[in-house]
Amino acid sequence: ALHRSFDRAVEQALAGAVRTPTGGINIQPIKALGNIGAHRPLTEPTVSLLLEIALRRPSAERLALASLKQTAQSHGLSDWALDRLQELAETRPEPVRSDAIGLMAAAGARERAMSIANTAGNAPANRDAIALTLEDADLAQLDQTLRDTRLRPEIRTGALTQIVKRRDQPERVGSALTYAFTSNDDALRLTAFRTFSEWGRHHSRHIDVNWPNICARAFADENESIRVIVASSFRFIPFADLDARDRFLLDMLDGTARQQLTALRAVSGSRKIPETVKQAVIELARSSDANVAQVADMLKERYRPKGPLEGLGSWLAGAVFWMLLVLPAF
Repeated sequence: ALHRSFDRAVEQALAGAVRTPTGGINIQPIKALGNIGAHRPLTEPTVSLLLEIALRRPSAERLALASLKQTAQSHGLSDWALDRLQELAETRPEPVRSDAIGLMAAAGARERAMSIANTAGNAPANRDAIALTLEDADLAQLDQTLRDTRLRPEIRTGALTQIVKRRDQPERVGSALTYAFTSNDDALRLTAFRTFSEWGRHHSRHIDVNWPNICARAFADENESIRVIVASSFRFIPFADLDARDRFLLDMLDGTARQQLTALRAVSGSRKIPETVKQAVIELARSSDANVAQVADMLKERYRPKGPLEGLGSWLAGAVFWMLLVLPAF
């Protein structure tokens, strides 16, 4: 009881110090209120004060919501506070909208947060906010969310991200990634490639797709983001063997300008590139497409045999670098 009385006294003192004499906002008291909220529920006047700041003070709105998050996670928020957060989520632009939706989800009102997030114009861009709305969902619910075409892309891709992180049910994850890789939804395909190198590749034997076809489509995609992400994750794609991978690269290097540029990016991040592929890259340095020729010329220089004097120059440059780095320490 003594601790609770002390907390209330501190809250009241800090709440009075939030507003400066000139009408401005003190940042430190707001942070202190958040720390208290992690241990004890904040009083309703204090919560109201923080929400007022979030609604009326653009310079400190995100800080006020961040302070509320700690008490929301530990103790929840009352209905009137959720109503004020909904007002923020429906009227404020990013990133405040994401903060408000994530805060509602953190307070336990996940269905309400999801309903707001799925309304046109309200979908949060912050992946953490989406993750919070999906936090309590099991894999079956996440899979249903992924395949529900009525939901906004941000929510469906958020569900896919949560699914792919689960290593205990590889068959379910493989099925979800199969669905995403073969989808006509750019956001799902982009997320599938983005998550593949970190989490998805651990489930690759459960992904039932034709990898050469999937990659060929991505290499020529109109969406540049997909072309960039497939090139960066290409070294993790489970082709049957290196020969199959190299044949695919040769086909792409002989394809359209988009395919060639994506293939060059993929080659740049791949290992054990055979001479046949290197030669195809070198020939593209004479391409009529300026972007293709520029990237190919950079790789051509990488593949060019270096003379002994060039090697000596690199060694001396490295020695000087380390000498300049280490001498000041002594």
